[in-house]
Amino acid sequence: MGLTNEQYDSIMRIYSQRQLKAEREVEQRREEAYSAIPRLREINEEIASTSVREVRARLSGNGSSKTDLKKIHDGLMEEQRALLLSNGYPEDYLEPHYECSLCHDTGYVNNQKCTCFRKLELELLYRDSNLGRIMEDENFDTFRLDFYRDDVTNESSGMTPRDEAEAALRAAKSFTASFPASENLLIYGDVGVGKTFLTHCIAADLISRAFSVVYMTAYELSDTLGRYKFGSRNDPGQDRESVQEIKQAHDNVFSCDLLIIDDLGAALVNNFVTSEFFLIINERISDGKSTVVSTNLSLERFRDVFSERTFSRIMGSYKLIHMSGDDIRIRKKLSV
Repeated sequence: MGLTNEQYDSIMRIYSQRQLKAEREVEQRREEAYSAIPRLREINEEIASTSVREVRARLSGNGSSKTDLKKIHDGLMEEQRALLLSNGYPEDYLEPHYECSLCHDTGYVNNQKCTCFRKLELELLYRDSNLGRIMEDENFDTFRLDFYRDDVTNESSGMTPRDEAEAALRAAKSFTASFPASENLLIYGDVGVGKTFLTHCIAADLISRAFSVVYMTAYELSDTLGRYKFGSRNDPGQDRESVQEIKQAHDNVFSCDLLIIDDLGAALVNNFVTSEFFLIINERISDGKSTVVSTNLSLERFRDVFSERTFSRIMGSYKLIHMSGDDIRIRKKLSV
């Protein structure tokens, strides 16, 4: 899917503003130049008249007339260029100056997205992911396995924390490599073992490939759902723009290519949250859209908090990734 309709419209509004700006500026330059060099206005009128006659000649099939008119047109253009240069103006002074010389601020070159469109696209996707530029520091290239111990073994898995981290990293890379493949991940384990960092890695990889990613902590998700259902639409004092923003944030939860819910725990859970959480994961599964969830809860505790129905849906549609070990934040501080 890439950009949502709202995101695409947002980019095209930027291009529309750039084109209007270029048109206003060129009109100002033309008036200035025409005032300083009156002959330039006459040349512009003659060029316009010649262009109309050229079109008529082309439609009538009069080849000789078309050739003569082209010579006149070229002569006028050369006179204009000479006048501008001799009076200290650049030869393109009377032409629009676009921010992008490739697409002339349309966003497309030969029906393909221009490089400037790609830049705006990535900037927007980074912004709307709720992560900003944190992914420049937290990505697959900066994920370090040396923070995980390999001298202790998890009794339940028979693996060391480093073994589990390596397996988690492989699974995350496989997930992004095959995206979009309607896969889902549940990353669970103790506090501080790198679950959030791994979700940032996934987000960074997919956003760099222009997929739309919405990243929310459990608190942000709960707040968005609550404001949409109980707040903005029922508050007569809420301005229209705020209502639209809240609706868009809510809709993006369901429509984005990848939804990441980080740090899902028991603290904010109530009947409303558990019901909405099931609705989200169920609809996204039905729509073939991927979701990544990270939680500090054990699988048993997760089942108790979010109900057997939700747990069953997760177990049937999500790949489980367990991570363990010491709190990496503490280990980083100790290693400084």
